[in-house]
Amino acid sequence: MLYNILLFSLALSLDAYGVGITLGLRKIKISNFSRFIIGIVSFCFTCAGMLLGKLVLSHVPQSASKYISTCMIFLIGVNMLLQGLKKEKTDTCNKKSNLKNTASILSQPEKSDMDNSKSIDPHEAMYLASALSVDAFFSTAALNCGGITTFALPIMITVFQVAAISMGQFTGSRIRNLFSFDSKKWAILSGSIIMIAALVFLI
Repeated sequence: MLYNILLFSLALSLDAYGVGITLGLRKIKISNFSRFIIGIVSFCFTCAGMLLGKLVLSHVPQSASKYISTCMIFLIGVNMLLQGLKKEKTDTCNKKSNLKNTASILSQPEKSDMDNSKSIDPHEAMYLASALSVDAFFSTAALNCGGITTFALPIMITVFQVAAISMGQFTGSRIRNLFSFDSKKWAILSGSIIMIAALVFLI
C-alpha cells in the first residue's frame, strides 16, 4: 500500500514541478504563505476525493471495486497525457477566464500571476492550487474506491505537491536562460507514470 501511495504522489507532483520550473524561469516568486495556501487547497481536494471514493465504493460490489478503480486511474493518466500532447491554441480569452481553465494554467503557469507583480499572492495561489489539484482529486477518489483508504494518502499527496512546486521554482531560477522549457512535457510524463501505476495497482 505504501508503495502505491508513494508512486501516485510522485506522479501527481510532476505537474507541480513543471509549473515551479516555469515560474522560476519567469522570475515569479511564491511566498511561504502562498505555499501554505497551495498545501491547504491540495489537501482539501484530496480529502474531497476520498469522500467521493467512499461514496462510489458503497454503491459497487466489493469484487469489482479494484477493476473500476484501475480503469478510473488509467483514464486519468490518459487525460493528462492528452493534455500534454495537445498543441497550444491561440489565446483568445481574457486573463480572468483563462485562469478558470485548468489546462491553460498548467500549460502557461505564468498566467497565474494575474497582476504581473512577479509574485504569486494567496489569492492567485488558490487558482494555481486548484488547477494542480484536479487530477489529484479524481486519482484519490479512484484509489479510495480501490481500497486505499488511509489518511496518509491526502497528506502524502499534499506534501509532494508543495515540495515539487518549491523544488521546481528553485530549479527554474538556477537554469534561467540556459534553454527553453515546456511545462507540458511534465504532464506527458506524469500521465504516462499514472497509466503504468494503474496497471501495477491491478496486479
